[in-house]
Amino acid sequence: MKRANLITLFIFFCFIALFAFKIINAQATRIVLDEIIEDIPEKWWEGGWDKKDELQSFIQTHSADNRDALAKAQYWIGCNYYSQRDNEAAIAVFKELIQDYADCWFACAKARFEIGQVYVYRIYDYDKAIVNFRKVISDYPKCEVTAQAQRMIGYTLWQMRENEKAFIEYGKVWGNYPQAKLEIAKAYWESGNLSFQEALKNNIFEDKKVTKLTQALSFYKQAYLYCPDEEAELAEWTVDAIVNSFKILDGNRQRADDFIRYQRYVLTSDNSLLSEGQSVAIQDPLKDF
Repeated sequence: MKRANLITLFIFFCFIALFAFKIINAQATRIVLDEIIEDIPEKWWEGGWDKKDELQSFIQTHSADNRDALAKAQYWIGCNYYSQRDNEAAIAVFKELIQDYADCWFACAKARFEIGQVYVYRIYDYDKAIVNFRKVISDYPKCEVTAQAQRMIGYTLWQMRENEKAFIEYGKVWGNYPQAKLEIAKAYWESGNLSFQEALKNNIFEDKKVTKLTQALSFYKQAYLYCPDEEAELAEWTVDAIVNSFKILDGNRQRADDFIRYQRYVLTSDNSLLSEGQSVAIQDPLKDF
């Protein structure tokens, strides 16, 4: 009985040791991969970098036990081709990832999303782009990339001049993904841009123009409200869009200037350049939109 207990204990410790070894090995593999990709620029799609050889060497020299790391390396190889405008190679690498690492769902979702991006921004095959964005939504419904894919469907339809369909798809971003604050902000901002663009058509009647500019301001307001604090660039674009919309809607700068003052003095509590009581009089021009 005692001997059996010792054997059981030995097997247990062997199992723990093997498990610990796998964890340590996986961590070491991720560190190696992180060192390869740490120099890739944030806007990687603009090019100016090449890590294909290092990433391919990483895949060849590391164990298949670390499948998430291998899938991630494969993803960045596809991105490398994408950034170099080798579109067919990029699509092939992303498809290979989806086939070979089907269990690594996050990498697969990103790969499927990037295929859609290639078709939108490089090949301009909008129908194929939408097919791939919809596959992200259907195949990986709980992935963080899904809200991005939904927004890109709206954007792609906009490029196809299917404006009413684009508005519907944009609405699904804030309707279906309430936690995706950044994507909601972007969807509202793009919807505002679409409305603003429609308002500037040469043959539009004045009342329709006012309606479209008002709609644009409503979208921009929501974009501003949802925009995360760390997304300063998007916030700046939104403020500029609001100012321009007010100027065109009113035919003067009054509400545009009021909005700028409201941003500067009321929201920031910077009253140093205002006379006593003046800050109280500054109202948010967007409050009724």
